[in-house]
Amino acid sequence: MRYTSYLLFVIGLSLLFIAVTTFFKASPPHIPSVENGVIDLRDVENLDSTIVHLDGTWDFYWKQFTLTDESASSESRKTGIVVPKSWGIAAIDGTETTNIGYGTYELNIVIPDELVDKTFGLYIPSVATAYKLWIDEKLLLTSGTIAKNEADMVPENYARVVYFQPSDETIKVTFEVANFSQRKGGLWESIQFGVSNEISLLRDKHVAFQLLVVGAFTIMGIYNIFIYLLRNSLFYTKYIGFLCLMLALRTLVIGETFLLNVFPGLTWELQVKLEYLPIVFGPFLLVKYIHALYKEERLLGVERLVTVISIIFALIVLVMPAIFYTKYLAVLLIIIPLTIIYFGNVLLNAYVAGQPTSLLTLLSFTIFIVPIINDTLYFLNITNNGTYSVSGLFVFILSQSFVHAIQISNTYIQVEKLSEELLQANRSLEKKVEERTKESSHLYEKLRESEEERKNLMSDLAHEISKPLTLIKGYSEAMVDGKIEPQKDFLQIIYQSSLISERLIHDLSELSKLEMGELKMQFEAVELKQYPKHIFEHHRWTVENEGKRFIWIDQDEWQARAPEDAIIYIDENRMDQVWMNLIDNALSYAQDGKNIYMEVEWHANFDAMDEIAASGDTEKKEAKFAGEKIGECIIKIIDEGKGITQEDLPFIFNRSYRALNKPENDTGRGLGLAISIEIVKMHGGTIWVNSVIGKGSTFFISLPVYSRKGKEFPQ
Repeated sequence: MRYTSYLLFVIGLSLLFIAVTTFFKASPPHIPSVENGVIDLRDVENLDSTIVHLDGTWDFYWKQFTLTDESASSESRKTGIVVPKSWGIAAIDGTETTNIGYGTYELNIVIPDELVDKTFGLYIPSVATAYKLWIDEKLLLTSGTIAKNEADMVPENYARVVYFQPSDETIKVTFEVANFSQRKGGLWESIQFGVSNEISLLRDKHVAFQLLVVGAFTIMGIYNIFIYLLRNSLFYTKYIGFLCLMLALRTLVIGETFLLNVFPGLTWELQVKLEYLPIVFGPFLLVKYIHALYKEERLLGVERLVTVISIIFALIVLVMPAIFYTKYLAVLLIIIPLTIIYFGNVLLNAYVAGQPTSLLTLLSFTIFIVPIINDTLYFLNITNNGTYSVSGLFVFILSQSFVHAIQISNTYIQVEKLSEELLQANRSLEKKVEERTKESSHLYEKLRESEEERKNLMSDLAHEISKPLTLIKGYSEAMVDGKIEPQKDFLQIIYQSSLISERLIHDLSELSKLEMGELKMQFEAVELKQYPKHIFEHHRWTVENEGKRFIWIDQDEWQARAPEDAIIYIDENRMDQVWMNLIDNALSYAQDGKNIYMEVEWHANFDAMDEIAASGDTEKKEAKFAGEKIGECIIKIIDEGKGITQEDLPFIFNRSYRALNKPENDTGRGLGLAISIEIVKMHGGTIWVNSVIGKGSTFFISLPVYSRKGKEFPQ
């Protein structure tokens, strides 16, 4: 249940994240969007301090370079296209386009007349995959080599900035774009427009952020690898370290593409491989890290599947051209749900188990997986609010660096603690020896008391057995010697005395088996509604034979109140033995002219431990039966006898205890209650007693109740 709840929470958080980022990414309400190839900025206040996203519907000419190819017929092939989007899915007006091909984007930017003398600029994050930029039909920027076929096109793709001064209030922007190299084509990221100083500041911010990310990933990567080298026991830190260094390298080949400044001869194909390999290896390294960190063995199949998929795609990226693996890398997205399932399961289990730092890891993983889900949808062209996975991963890896620092710190703290404990142990050795001596003396005293109790028990049992044996011997000897005739009354005395001896020996044997767990129960599913009636009918004659009435207090109410389809699992013969013991006990204590009562209650939510009085054994065994537990049934046996003193109550279930005010007509040893409590425990129930001197006693037995809808109980 907790996994489902966590998954729903992550999905809800992802939807909220997408909604918020989409809202903030959208242009302010006072900034117009591009419509039919025109964006009118004349009414925009403070345009000279505003960055405008040139998003909307641009004019588009599919498979035509309108400026480079002078023979092109523009009007016949003009259509509209949504920017920013890959042109394979962005074309409108029914034009059939694919991500492989070429075309021309056109846009007219209308600015206020008073800003014509200003220098403006465009920030171009990424265009797939080669293009020429024309401002007012003047070629200002070339990225790669555009062509109408794959053989002649040279791809090049990284962020660029261009500055220009308009000649009048209408600026014509033309992009001639070709793509034969990867899955995306055209202006798939937002082009930003503004005065030159604002565009320069924007680029500086991107540069600063990207360098910050590179530096942070590099530092964390080196830090985690050094931890691994210095402490091999924390070998899982190497996975995070390698991932950090790979991400730092990837950051250098995307966006501002700083690596080209160091290696200007770096080919576009190699650049894309360096961009995609960390994506392919990332899930593999993260899964290996979490598995090693928490030693989770239950989802090894998921880990192995992620490993196999990562290795296969890594080989594809290394061997195949970008046009192949960028197109089919969407298949790799199956790792995302697998990783969420694996991480969620492992981290939730670790948190529930109370493992150190598991909460921090779970929270940081949640922060990380939400941008991952967002970027997956962005990769599939479902959303258009940007990518944020690097930021999420940065938070996760930073948190794991804290986790490793905490682990190392805890190790040193533990060493210091153990050193202090060892010092204290050396200082207090004599005191501990003295304490151990006292403990030994205490244990010896308890053993001596137990031995004394055993001797007393054996002495009492010998005395109990000797009384009926003396009667049997006396009467039988008198009849053998001819002193008395073998009359029925004398034979009845001999028979009753033999029964007393037999019962005492049988009770001792049964109690010993119960306490040692050697007595097996034959549990059966019994209807709850009918069981009290069985108790009442089965034992009523026993009470009435003693000249008393056995009264079921709430018999009619019970039939209306008891739940349907409810069952209890019992060994009827053993439970009848319990009821017989309680009823015999009630008859022994009941005063002349008083009756024995039975009362039955049903509780849907009940814990017998809360109701147990000072008397009785409060231990409760949890028996495992089939079906869903829906409540407990409490059956009371009530007498109107002398009652039991408060001093006796805590001990009446002990086999070696005899109450001080035990009735004279009770010839038993008192083992019945000790046997009863063991039988009730084996049924998953509880037994206890309340008593008031002069008013009587009430014995309670609580039994668990189950729904019949569950499985049949195995015999």
